[in-house]
Amino acid sequence: MLYMFRDIRFFLKDAIVKYSVLSAMLFIVAQLAVLIIKIRPSDTGIFLHYTSYLGVDLVGAWSSMYFVPLANLLTLTLNSALAYRISRKDKVLGYLLALGSALLSLLLLIYVILIERLNA
Repeated sequence: MLYMFRDIRFFLKDAIVKYSVLSAMLFIVAQLAVLIIKIRPSDTGIFLHYTSYLGVDLVGAWSSMYFVPLANLLTLTLNSALAYRISRKDKVLGYLLALGSALLSLLLLIYVILIERLNA
């Protein structure tokens, strides 16, 4: 059991993994900050999805926007756990999972900002 915690500590000391996970967490905090500051509770629906062909195609409650950071946090947790398990056998694949989590968090931050601007 103690060996596993030591192994996790060494996994998180790897620069690529550490900075990928930290940047993903920073992007999640930024998503929450944008939502808390910009999206106000209201009885009317807000736009949740926009496409360039159809325009707004999904309208819902303001609280539905908080599922984006939640899903992002769950994905980060799952990808980090998988990266830890896989990196013992293949470091490159573990790096790809960690970097993929950071990229996904960045893209979802951009999504939250664009949806917030659409509703402004």
